[in-house]
Amino acid sequence: MRKPLSPYGNLKDDIFYWIKEYLGSKVLEMKIDEEYKKTFNRDTEYQKVIASKNMEALSNVMLDIRKNGIPNLGTYIHSHEKFYKFIEKEKKLQSIREFNTEYRDTLLKKNDGSYSTNTLRSVLVQINSLFIYIENNAVDIDGDPYFFNLGLTETGEKTELPVAPFLENDVKYIEPYELLHLIAMLDTFPFRGENIDKNKLMIKLLLFTGLRLEELGRLKQKDIELTENPTPLLDDGIYLKLTIKGGSKKLRYAYIKNSLINKEYVNYIADANLCSDGLLFCTKENKQYTPSAITAFIKNLWSHAELKENTSQAQTLRYSFAAYLLIKDVDIEIVQTLVGLYENEVEKLYDKIEKIKHEKA
Repeated sequence: MRKPLSPYGNLKDDIFYWIKEYLGSKVLEMKIDEEYKKTFNRDTEYQKVIASKNMEALSNVMLDIRKNGIPNLGTYIHSHEKFYKFIEKEKKLQSIREFNTEYRDTLLKKNDGSYSTNTLRSVLVQINSLFIYIENNAVDIDGDPYFFNLGLTETGEKTELPVAPFLENDVKYIEPYELLHLIAMLDTFPFRGENIDKNKLMIKLLLFTGLRLEELGRLKQKDIELTENPTPLLDDGIYLKLTIKGGSKKLRYAYIKNSLINKEYVNYIADANLCSDGLLFCTKENKQYTPSAITAFIKNLWSHAELKENTSQAQTLRYSFAAYLLIKDVDIEIVQTLVGLYENEVEKLYDKIEKIKHEKA
């Protein structure tokens, strides 16, 4: 159930409220260290997070949780501590509704040298994640979700990052034969009581559309429709058209050939009406899938397929989708728009593919 966007009516208290909610969600979903599984109580620790009166108390609670069950929470709390310190110093903003890309970037650029570039990158990632969480879980006074438009200008154009993005020296994608192998492994993956067609459909949508994990999680049944020959960029045929709601109210569209997923889609859609809020996919508890939950499944499938270890399989799939478009000579700007990558990411992929083409010529 969605919660009020601004429960306290002021920026500082509202931000702290949502930081607690966000970190609390991590306590409920992140992996518990093996030796603490029998003693760690998620609900009890979650209540401690929510009951924290200030950032110092919250930090202490999170430290205890890290020591006694979930050690990987460090990045989350440290980055949010720093973000909250930025917010405490910010006098211009009065309401959480005023927070946008400009203020996000201004806060990070005000760094006085206290934080390293790597630290600022972590803070940037966590700010974006926090506000995506708010978008997915808050409701404004008009009863609708509120979108903060982070990363985009008011006119919907992508902005430059205030700090360099996390990019490896080489953007990675899997070869087409590896993609086919990964898809084949869906038929032998040991699903645990889940709807097999649902899981196959989720993975195929990621593979064939370049969706972000959070975009897949909030996809609704009404966002999908059948269409014939929707764009000259695609071969003739019947496609599923996906209306994608990103981090703003501006929409973009993705297309997947119906024949690629028709079996899974038809078999699953009969049960999809069980999801609340009209979601296309939901957990057994009738909740929206979190990016971390989808990531865990991708990692397990990746391991099952015995593909080369990769620290960011979900991003690799997005790069792969973009790479296949570039291989087919789709214009760079179109690829960037379809997949939602940064310009330098697409350029790195393009340069890599052109080099391979030249070597094979």
